[in-house]
Amino acid sequence: MNSADSVILITGAGGFLGGRLVSIFEKKISHCRLIAVRRGGIAANPFSNNVTIVDGDLRAAATWSRLPDSITHVFHAAARIPWQKDEKNRAAVAEDNIIPLAHLIEYSQRWPGLRQIVFSSSVSVYSPSKEYLSERSRTLPENIYGASKLAGESLLTCMSVRGVKTVCLRYSSLYGAGQYPGTVLPLMVGRALEGKDIVVYGDGGRTQDFLECDDAVYANLLAYERNAEGVFNIGSGTPTSMKELAIAISDVFSEGRSKVVCAPEKRENDPGCKMDISKAQEQLQYFPAYQLPAGLKKLKEDQSVKGGSNHA
Repeated sequence: MNSADSVILITGAGGFLGGRLVSIFEKKISHCRLIAVRRGGIAANPFSNNVTIVDGDLRAAATWSRLPDSITHVFHAAARIPWQKDEKNRAAVAEDNIIPLAHLIEYSQRWPGLRQIVFSSSVSVYSPSKEYLSERSRTLPENIYGASKLAGESLLTCMSVRGVKTVCLRYSSLYGAGQYPGTVLPLMVGRALEGKDIVVYGDGGRTQDFLECDDAVYANLLAYERNAEGVFNIGSGTPTSMKELAIAISDVFSEGRSKVVCAPEKRENDPGCKMDISKAQEQLQYFPAYQLPAGLKKLKEDQSVKGGSNHA
């Protein structure tokens, strides 16, 4: 694809994934124009002068009205992610995730050159299952957050009547330097760095698919380069048990000094997650660069130079 005439809008540019999208896209896509939208109140500009920054609330029509009508591609990474369990069914989660997409659909009618929208969705759209999840698996979200992601995918289907291709990337569990610190992987890392025991529940057999953030960015780049369309699972493709995760984190962050200890099973009936990424491999040529051991080593290196944390 000729990128010289591309005007690329990236939302959520102040967040964990969106910030990486901007940084890597400006290196990998030559001669395009990048527009990065982020929430207001962030003074520093972490990007080059070639990136146009728009500060604003994506729930407000005024933010969208400030964007140029020359946009050709949209990477919608902005999201409200409810990290605490009791937040996942709050009405504000739906408002924050769906209203920006409705504005995108409305205001993009003014963008005659729009060709593609790439939407950051989530594994949360699926019904919980012990089986591998493919794009054909049942979608039955457990909470408002997952339902809002599925609703976002549905909203974007109306773009096809305008000839705009849409891509929905259903990510598994993202990790990397700067991520929200309250999820299982960074909590384990913190304990390892402090030399404390790492706790797993039951036999530690529950699995997750851990996706290094740069691999998620890579999937977005491939969707752009191949002018793709459709729904794709994006993960590592390798299920990792909590015990395997704890051992790997102890090895990387404490040289094995932190012991892995078992606590009584939590009564949450969570079957974990296994991701089938074969469709992305076949159609996007997506092959993740970081399986967990390599991803954890990258995380350790990145934390040593970056520090801090950003919310997605």
